[in-house]
Amino acid sequence: MKPNWDAADSRVGRRFMSHTFLDVGPIRYDHPYLTNMRSIALCDTGHGSLCFVITNKRYDSRSVAGPMKDWKAGEWHHVAAQWTIAETGECDMALFLDGKKASGKVRAGKYPKFSKMDEMLPIQIGAMNTGVRPAEAAIDELRISTGPRYSGDFTPPKRLEPDEKTSALFHFDGNLDGTCGIDGEAIKAEPGTAG
Repeated sequence: MKPNWDAADSRVGRRFMSHTFLDVGPIRYDHPYLTNMRSIALCDTGHGSLCFVITNKRYDSRSVAGPMKDWKAGEWHHVAAQWTIAETGECDMALFLDGKKASGKVRAGKYPKFSKMDEMLPIQIGAMNTGVRPAEAAIDELRISTGPRYSGDFTPPKRLEPDEKTSALFHFDGNLDGTCGIDGEAIKAEPGTAG
């Protein structure tokens, strides 16, 4: 992704989680600014950090955050966020920025055991799925995988390729065409706001 703003200045005149890069969750017309129920979100917190948060229907959450204060407008950055939930309710999360593990320290919610049901929900890239909190950034590629990919630091590839763990891959090469690496099926996204 390539923000058109300096992360050090993103707090000025903005609300909490001022830029949203990815929002997966229900469309909440009654609470258009919230990602606190059944959601997966990647947001600039407005405090110089990038936050990856997952929430469930009990309004419980788990999150990790990494520093992005030195990000400047017009600079490209690779972001990878991943998580697993064990049968015991333990949630393991990690956030990698430019191939370096920025955080693996999971902030727990209100319940000791975490669970999240599988469900089909809208995916919005570049804003919340209600259309608020635009990323104000270019997003070059998006890959959604069936499980974690990284255990340590890595060199981000120049171009992502589909593999057997790829649920969806979008290159955004002038269109919204995507690929599923699991079965090789083509995927077509829709432009605009999910809501």
